[in-house]
Amino acid sequence: MPDILVGLCCQAVIDANIVPALIDVMGRAEFKTRKEAAWAITNAVSGGSADQIRFLVDQGCIPPLCNLLTVMDGKIVQVALNGLEHILRAGLQESKLHGGMNLYAVAIEECYGKKTSHFLCSCLAEVMLLPA
Repeated sequence: MPDILVGLCCQAVIDANIVPALIDVMGRAEFKTRKEAAWAITNAVSGGSADQIRFLVDQGCIPPLCNLLTVMDGKIVQVALNGLEHILRAGLQESKLHGGMNLYAVAIEECYGKKTSHFLCSCLAEVMLLPA
């Protein structure tokens, strides 16, 4: 599934109305399938325009990405963090253009993404300090 967004134009995927299904799968499917959907959404926000990222956010991609921050799979946590990072960067650019808050950051905080990501970072730092 990630290759859908890597191999095709993000806009073509949006126009084909595939995004709502990907977001639904990312939030509710069996874990292996959720991982694939997360890769696809992260690829879309990584290479998407501001308008495309806004569309993905409006479709609800932030809550399922935040939920993936708590799984016991370091690779998929990194994928979710990468996706959220790109969303936050796009939100920062929009806030600079419009002279307001980063609304994407607010959305992430509302679903506890910021709290969870700080928790994960502190846990990783603690593990790295432990003797082998």
